[in-house]
Amino acid sequence: MDKSVQKWNNILKKIQTLVEHNQQLKGQLTNYEQELTDVKKNFRKVQQENESLLEQLNIVKLAKGVGLNGDESMKVKAQIKSYIQEIDEILAGLAR
Repeated sequence: MDKSVQKWNNILKKIQTLVEHNQQLKGQLTNYEQELTDVKKNFRKVQQENESLLEQLNIVKLAKGVGLNGDESMKVKAQIKSYIQEIDEILAGLAR
């Protein structure tokens, strides 16, 4: 009888070890799910910034193609410069 009790104790220890390991894996899964959620949010943000940059690029292309008089040309160039600075700041942020 003593051997059968010892076998049962060994089985119970193995079951406990498996339960603990299962809990650790569940914790890791929860962490990975949170990381995935964060990555998806960041991806959406980058997509929105990309769309904004594409719009600004189209404005720059349009402004270069439009023949404006001196005063209007200076205003457009100042606006383009502002867009370029904003683009540079966003790209610098993305590079981090």
